[in-house]
Amino acid sequence: MLDLQTPRGKVVGIGRIKVPRMPELGFNHDVPPLSFVVIGREDGCYVATCIHLQMDGYGDTIKDARENMVSDVYCYLQDLFAHAEDEAEAWDALYELSKSNPRSDLLWDKYHAIQFELAKKRVYTSSYNNSPIENQSCQKSDSDTKSLDAGRLDAGMYRSMIVKYEEMACPA
Repeated sequence: MLDLQTPRGKVVGIGRIKVPRMPELGFNHDVPPLSFVVIGREDGCYVATCIHLQMDGYGDTIKDARENMVSDVYCYLQDLFAHAEDEAEAWDALYELSKSNPRSDLLWDKYHAIQFELAKKRVYTSSYNNSPIENQSCQKSDSDTKSLDAGRLDAGMYRSMIVKYEEMACPA
């Protein structure tokens, strides 16, 4: 039986996000896919954690937690690249964040436990290359202008950045 327990709760799923280049929004950087876990907390809420950037999103549902995390990741990346002295400084900051530490080591262990368990069941978790987000950038329409001008994307755009997500079937 898999040990998916963490100090924050039990890991219930894993996934990957891909933030696309969006030059029309001022974000023209090809950030590699980022992995995340979703943890079910004892209070019934969820936390989605981007392991690479160690950023959390919270929600009453898994979907809400994932979208909150993606929103925070996107806003962080946009802000990081916009305010860095140069692009190299931003990339160096991302590398520093992604370095191994006790918290990320634990989350990677749980991520890999689920990944290999799913592979045993022939559920493949590495197919982010098939995502439409890889081949298209987000287009803004007149109705989106207000939210995009504020540097925020709508919920549908955040959802489209979640390339792959799989849940573990937990025995009762």
